[in-house]
Formats: sequence, C-alpha cells, structure tokens
Amino acid sequence: MNTANSPNSGTINIDSFLLQYRIEGKGLPAIVIGSVHQYPQAFSENLREHLRLIFIDHRAFVAAPKDRENETFELDTILDDIEQIRQTLNLDQVIIVGHSGHSYMALEYAKKYPSHVSHVVMIAISPSLNLEHKSAAALYWQDLASNERKSAHNAHLQHCPEAILDKLKPGERFIKEYIRNGAKFWYDFETDAGFFWANVTMNMVIFNHIWGTVFRDIDITQGLADFNKPVFLAVGLYDFALAPFTAWYPIRDKFKHMDLFVFEKSGHVPQWEEGELFNERLLRWLSKN
Repeated sequence: MNTANSPNSGTINIDSFLLQYRIEGKGLPAIVIGSVHQYPQAFSENLREHLRLIFIDHRAFVAAPKDRENETFELDTILDDIEQIRQTLNLDQVIIVGHSGHSYMALEYAKKYPSHVSHVVMIAISPSLNLEHKSAAALYWQDLASNERKSAHNAHLQHCPEAILDKLKPGERFIKEYIRNGAKFWYDFETDAGFFWANVTMNMVIFNHIWGTVFRDIDITQGLADFNKPVFLAVGLYDFALAPFTAWYPIRDKFKHMDLFVFEKSGHVPQWEEGELFNERLLRWLSKN
C-alpha cells in the first residue's frame, strides 16, 4: 500500500487496485464513498466551508489489474478498503457518506468500524434493491410520474435505442443507459447527466456483483440492535429509480436514531438538485447530533 501526489489528492494501492482520493474543504472530516471523478460535482461548494470532504474510489470504479479483470469481491472487501484508506490518511473519527448504493457501504462500514464513525449520511436509497423494492419503484413511476415526464422518457429511449447500447463496452453501456433514463433520476426530467459521468471508470464485473447480488440480498436490519450511530437519510420525492421513501417505514424504527428528510424538488441526487436546502438540513442535523 502506498500513496502518491499532493497531500490533498493521491492514489492508494490496495491489493493492486489503484484507489484515488481527493480532499476538499474544511471542518469535520466526511468520507464520501464512490468515484473521485463523479462525487465532487454532486456536492455544492458551500458545503466545503463546513465539512472536509474526502472523496474516495472503491474497486467498482477503477480498472482492475490485468490478471484480475474477471474477479469479484464481497462487500467486506470494500469496507476493509475504506478502513485502509482512513488509516492511510490519518483520519480519526469521520462522518461516512454514501449516495445511492454507496449508502449501504456507508452504513455497513459504520457497523463494522463504529469507533471510527460519528455519523452516517445515506442519500437516495431504498432499504434494498430486491424484487419487492424494484416492483415498488415501477408502481411509483406508474402512479406518480406525469404524462410529460413519461413522454420525455419515451423520447429519450427512442433517441438512444438498444441497438446503440449493444455496440458499447459494458461500462460505457451502463453510463449511457443511466443518462438515457434521466427522467427517472432527475426532478428536471430533461437534465443531461453526461457531466456527472465524465471520466468515470466502471469495473462492471465488480459493480454487477455488488449491485446486482449483494445489494439485492442485503438485510440492513442485521446488527442494528447494537448500532447507535445517528443516521441522516435523504430521499428525493421524484426519485423513480428506487422504491419511494415510504418503503423505509416498516424498518425505520429498527434504527435507534434515524432522521428521514424528503426533498420535494429532487430526484436521485438531492445534494445537487437542492444543494442549499440539503446543506442546511445536514449541517443543522450534525450540530444537533
């Protein structure tokens, strides 16, 4: 394991995976799990006046070593990588932040390494990615999405048909399909999310296993009886990619301390779509918890 580059950015070699980090801002340290090429764009500059944001890669967002391109890993490996990065950067106790599927990583990291976590921030996620919650997402789209939104979605599908996607490499296809489905991800259903994916590397072997199997089968209620970290859960009212926020109601009370915040003019990225309101709510919550 080694680091390179400046104190505020660099690369950490873990098991031959070159994981980058990028540190921006001042204040309480907050590790943001995901791609260092993607997530700095998702949080407003103003938040950096209050939090020291440490953006980190994980193995699904970097190229695999040539001799390990078909290798998958379990969630514990990702969590241990996060811990190694924390140690390498000489961080003590941190806020752990995850968006979308990274929310599960943030929560499970906090369960596994509780002494190094002060708060958990989960953004735009449902309790799992299982069939029940996917079906709930489909019904939510059917019942709540406006005719204008559905028409825009159909136009996006026609503009980028399957025949175009089939010609792309797996990682490129995933990104193109995500952008194509923008009407399900953004409050403004004409948002072009291309900027959000610029320079992002996808390791689809690892990604498909973690998102398609691990997060499908995950039971985040395990370990909650002994878990007492405060959890900030932010969801967008217009996030049609996931089950609606009401999916949290059956398990919310299993958390000793979870606060749910619904953003009424957001889809899947409330920290960007309603950045100032997100900052206000998060910082007030951190000051009280």
